[in-house]
Amino acid sequence: MPIPAVIVPLVEPQGKDGNEQFRAVTGALHSEWIKVTSLRSSLVMVLIVGIAGLVVSWAAASFSGEDVSSVETAWFLWTPVVAVLAAVVGVQVFTSDLQHGVMSAMLVVQPSRQIVVLAKVGVAAIGGFLLGTLSVVVGIVGAAASGVGWGDTSNIVGNIPWALGYTTLSALLGLGMGLLIRSGVIAIAGVLIWGLVIEGLLALFLPAEIGRFLPFLAGDRMLALESDFLNTGTAGVLLTQYEGALVLAGYALLLLVVGALTFHRRDAS
Repeated sequence: MPIPAVIVPLVEPQGKDGNEQFRAVTGALHSEWIKVTSLRSSLVMVLIVGIAGLVVSWAAASFSGEDVSSVETAWFLWTPVVAVLAAVVGVQVFTSDLQHGVMSAMLVVQPSRQIVVLAKVGVAAIGGFLLGTLSVVVGIVGAAASGVGWGDTSNIVGNIPWALGYTTLSALLGLGMGLLIRSGVIAIAGVLIWGLVIEGLLALFLPAEIGRFLPFLAGDRMLALESDFLNTGTAGVLLTQYEGALVLAGYALLLLVVGALTFHRRDAS
């Protein structure tokens, strides 16, 4: 007896609606946040930023003389270093998964690499913002503890959002580096050496019109800081705060886009 043919209608796979995508992103974000906060290195970073920030701000306000004579001129001096450390945190948001071998398992639970990247962008931005907030608090407290005057408090309040933006963008820049390079050791060493050493050396030899566009030097301008490395004698060389923010944001966006594309095409291991 012949077996009757069974016609199975084709059902087109339906994409996720907006609510499902939102739940997927928030779930991935929550998972990423748990992983980052469970890392011992995260606690070490918070302690470094908090304790060193208090010491540096207090010492700068106490011993720098007339150049740093108030809380207004001392509280943000630790922020450029925190921005480099925030970039290190951004690197770890991605590379720690590869280091501990959890990336493959993560992609089994959440196969969409786009959602994984979005979650990591969110966690990196939050981490950079929180480190910036801690830097602002310890900077103000440390400088005030030295006994100097407050100066123009409206100027302090006005520059706080710029400091938070600086550390947040730096963390996103670091995430882009991690996505692109993948090796945590190499990426972290690269960020630290570049931010703390190489940029300053390049600025000494490059024309100021070019050196001002280096990423962390541009970020320093968000705090209205004048670099000791740039020859700023020429009028109009220094970037404005908005220009500095745009330059740093451009670097972060470029690295994130290239890094995300590389992540999509590479093996998860």
